[in-house]
Amino acid sequence: MAQITKAEATAANQLTSPLLRLPAELRNLIYHYALGNCTLILAAHHDRLCTYQHDMPAFPLLAVCTQIHAEAALLPYSLNTFDIASDYTLRVFLATMPMQYVQAIKTLDIGTWTVAGKETICAANLQRFTGLEKVVFSYQGGTETVSKFFSEHAWKKVVGLLRETMPEVSTSMRDLREKAHRREDALELAMWVRRNAYLASVFRAL
Repeated sequence: MAQITKAEATAANQLTSPLLRLPAELRNLIYHYALGNCTLILAAHHDRLCTYQHDMPAFPLLAVCTQIHAEAALLPYSLNTFDIASDYTLRVFLATMPMQYVQAIKTLDIGTWTVAGKETICAANLQRFTGLEKVVFSYQGGTETVSKFFSEHAWKKVVGLLRETMPEVSTSMRDLREKAHRREDALELAMWVRRNAYLASVFRAL
């Protein structure tokens, strides 16, 4: 039996695949749903990158066929937030990730140890993300005013350096305690709703 060439397989997929037979606009909607709206929490160990989260983009979709890969390979980078907590992780990420993927990233969430004492280096590294639209600095505020002051001062220096070459990038700060409090509030609300739903069912049964 003669082997099917790559070009023949691609042509056959375009005719028989339910996904590839859809209009490009609909395929793009599916790609956005399957590959976006996640926060990829990165960490580096022994110069290797790891991710820590439950909601992952459907990366295996990109390996289905050549056409899907060509159409959607950059979307997991442009549609998701990359959470990088330390300068070491950022350096490993930049050293190991192909540049076309780095340049596709639009949103970064960076931590205290990415910035502290490394403001100039941090700004230079951020400038390598040429497609960047938004960067959030998530710092551990703690209870000390001094800690917050130094975090804010370091971030303002990074922002000033970043503005020199990338003035269009949106920047903001976030105290990690606020995120924790919001999570606690959400859990408390969910427990209240569950408890009151149970009471309502008891009263309806009376």
